[in-house]
Amino acid sequence: MDDPETQKRFSALPQPRRVSTSSEQTVNVSPQIEATVYTPPTTVCEDGEPQDEPKSTSEQSDEGLKQMKDAVYVDPAELSLALDVESQPPASPVDVPGVLESIDTDTKKGTDVMDGDLDSILPVATGVPDEEWALCCSFLLLNPTEHKDPVSRSVPIPHTDVCITPRQYLAALTMLGSREHRGIYGGVLADVPGTGKTHTCIATVLLRALTAYNMAEVKKEWETRDYEAWKGKGSRVFKHLPRDASANETCPCGNLQGIVCYANAESTTRMVGDSMSRGVSLILAPQGVIEEWKTLLLKAKMNRKFFEPCLIHTTTHRELAGPPNFEKRFQLKATPRQDGFAKDYKPKVVDFDYTYTIDTEPAQQPERFVILTTHQIAKLRETFQIPVMVAVAKKKERMSVYGLPVGCMLVDEFHKVRTMGNPVVELAQEHKRIMGDNTEFWSVTGTTMPKSSFLDLESTIAILERPTWSQPDHINHNKRIECVKELEDAYFEAVSADKGSEAAVEAFKERASQFFEGLVIRHTMESRFFGQRITKVKEMKPIKKTFTTAPEYLDDLQALADQVKNRIRTMTHSDSYEQVVRSLPTYIELTPLQVASTFPAAARVILDGKIKFDVPSMRALIKKAKGDVTNVKAFTDLADAVISDSPKLAEIVSVFLHMEKDHSARPKPAADADSSPKSLRDNRQMKKLVVITPTLGEAVFLFLGLRDRLSTIRGAKTVLLHADLLASEKQKMTNDFQALTPGSARILVTPYEVGGTGLNLQAANYQVLTGPLRTKDYELQAFARTNREGNALRLHHWLYLTDDNPADRLIVASQANRRFGSDPFDVRAEFRVEGEDGE
Repeated sequence: MDDPETQKRFSALPQPRRVSTSSEQTVNVSPQIEATVYTPPTTVCEDGEPQDEPKSTSEQSDEGLKQMKDAVYVDPAELSLALDVESQPPASPVDVPGVLESIDTDTKKGTDVMDGDLDSILPVATGVPDEEWALCCSFLLLNPTEHKDPVSRSVPIPHTDVCITPRQYLAALTMLGSREHRGIYGGVLADVPGTGKTHTCIATVLLRALTAYNMAEVKKEWETRDYEAWKGKGSRVFKHLPRDASANETCPCGNLQGIVCYANAESTTRMVGDSMSRGVSLILAPQGVIEEWKTLLLKAKMNRKFFEPCLIHTTTHRELAGPPNFEKRFQLKATPRQDGFAKDYKPKVVDFDYTYTIDTEPAQQPERFVILTTHQIAKLRETFQIPVMVAVAKKKERMSVYGLPVGCMLVDEFHKVRTMGNPVVELAQEHKRIMGDNTEFWSVTGTTMPKSSFLDLESTIAILERPTWSQPDHINHNKRIECVKELEDAYFEAVSADKGSEAAVEAFKERASQFFEGLVIRHTMESRFFGQRITKVKEMKPIKKTFTTAPEYLDDLQALADQVKNRIRTMTHSDSYEQVVRSLPTYIELTPLQVASTFPAAARVILDGKIKFDVPSMRALIKKAKGDVTNVKAFTDLADAVISDSPKLAEIVSVFLHMEKDHSARPKPAADADSSPKSLRDNRQMKKLVVITPTLGEAVFLFLGLRDRLSTIRGAKTVLLHADLLASEKQKMTNDFQALTPGSARILVTPYEVGGTGLNLQAANYQVLTGPLRTKDYELQAFARTNREGNALRLHHWLYLTDDNPADRLIVASQANRRFGSDPFDVRAEFRVEGEDGE
């Protein structure tokens, strides 16, 4: 790139700057044209290695970028390697941190209550002390000091090929001990996606089976001892301790089941065995994931001496077919509760009393059966019918009624079937009837709390609640089904724009704590086990980058801020802004200001009434264009006016140009990885950028702006992921972005509501969040799109903040739980916050 013509193409880019290094030396950034593209200071990732971050380009003019656009295509390979991101010496920015940047949002105590964000109120599981962990490990005869790595599958389940992490093992034991320690027959396993709920569930049902086998073996020997003692015989040598052995004695059996023997008086096996509900383990999963569960059962290679995995489905693998006629093995009988029924009567579980006898043989324990089926339960009902004699129209008839003795029912993705009256919910209620309330139920879902109403929890509570909960002194008295409505009322008062108060928030938190404590087991990506994160994702914080609004746009920004402020005051009837972010209606009012944070020139466009940036208005325009924002005339006509002089857009352009010079390679794929012709064309040095915005409007105009600014750069394909694409279009777009082949998308722009959760975008290691999100948890979720276990590249994450923007001020203060020391809507005044909690 030494030729004058090429240098002329990039003459509009920012000029080289001097960067102060940590050793107080000064590094002259190369005066070559290539080096002017980007000047990165560094941050430190968890491994202590430096990580690059772009310097501000807010001073870069639109005119300069337009000059760059006028150039011909430039191949990124032509860019110099003078500024190599892997070899760049550690440096620290000399810029003075902005006001918002200096507010600590990482050490806030507890969680806030947000309208529309119910998951945030759920308690998150904490670790256990060493003494308790040692007791847990004694169940599987483990050395507790060797099993503290939360991501190592170091815990083998005896007589299977299943290995789980110590954290999953602890969760499984917590589930097994729910009745004993919390008085609840089950609960909610609410681990977020990616934390291993499936393995936790499998471990739970396998440990139930081993416990039942060992317990039956010991009890059978005890009965033999009692019989021989009654007969006066005593010549037989017994394997286990007697029934009346002291707590100091250890069973000499050798623990052949791989767990501490039930005969040990104070063993974990004794606690689990005596408290668990007896019966088969039943797992229900959606049709879309049934194959994953089936594969896991097959790979478990369970020893059939202790386990019988069975699949009840339209097609069944021969290894999951179950033993011949096993559905008839259970000694379950049903007796009609009345003498006669109408002529057209069809048997229902509620009309019968059930009696269940458990075989004394260890190999015949019902817990050995691990039955898997889908949410479509017709096949299950058809399979497990037991004969009954019923008087119909004064005549005895032989009929059949559903009868499966379920000791533990786990429903994966229960949020999909949790409405009252759903067949799965009714099935769980029938199991309570069959087993006389002595059955356990687990709702397994990473989407525990609906966004609309607490009343969706009624089905879960209806299944779990027992008559004893009505007693005022019962530990679960505050979890009754009538408490759900009381909890919802308290919640709406806490988040109300005009009635909400800190006292109402604290009252709701207290009520929620009483309701959910002991009911929910929840781990997030940020959860820790003995001080270590429970996932392999990198532990890092994004670099905060501060912007300010250019003087020529301050008057328009202030006028827009005054409009928003007046609307909020009308809604809240107050000059206090403490509820603005917490209450959803008032938070939505901040949308125009959030757009102006990224596009200062948009303030005038909004004031002139040329466009509305609220989601319904934006989506209505997009739907008319069948999802193609480039065909929305209102967008394309206003694009130049909106994106004009946007420092964040200029900064993202620079991030991309710098990314093009990052030639670090991804690890080579494993030998058994995809070797298709398409994969052979993968460019392992290709880098990708994800841009997530707080609002839809920002995403749309950033997409249009990036397409415009990077239109002359070969390979700068930009895509916009939004809600009004067809499901097939979304899948095609994400697949294209994940690909490393020539011509694939390099930049993906998406609003948080669409692409901020769930998506795996690990093909990218560069990511920008253009503004603060409503909660810190949302921001963690957003950056988790690229910060994933499978991403082996060094991550580059930035969070953009605009110091004089009222929306950014309000959100950051809310994240930090700080009260305002100045008017956040006065854009020219320095923003101040009081100490934490008003100190």
